[in-house]
Amino acid sequence: MFPTTAPFILVLSLLVTLVLLFYYLYFFARLAFFKNKPESILPGLSPLSTIVCAKNEQYNLEKNIPELLQQQYDAPYELLLVNDNSEDDTRHVMQWMSRSSQSSGLLILKERQRKV
Repeated sequence: MFPTTAPFILVLSLLVTLVLLFYYLYFFARLAFFKNKPESILPGLSPLSTIVCAKNEQYNLEKNIPELLQQQYDAPYELLLVNDNSEDDTRHVMQWMSRSSQSSGLLILKERQRKV
């Protein structure tokens, strides 16, 4: 029984080896020689204005506004923060961010007090 199955197993193992070799050379060679294409910058990007309205959002502003200011956008952009009569320290957080911000695109707007 061994003399007849040995050539079959040998041929089968060689075939599996060739398939694996083709797989590794074809698919992994594409990864090894991959060249990252630089992202093309779209010509004529429009200026961007982002409006953030906040009422009693002190903790959310502290967490999210720095990420908005660190965005990578090649055209001019501005970030408008609107304080909607907050009752917590949102106003102070906005003022602190406007003083400490490296970006000149941060503007703070305050809504008028409503008469009740």
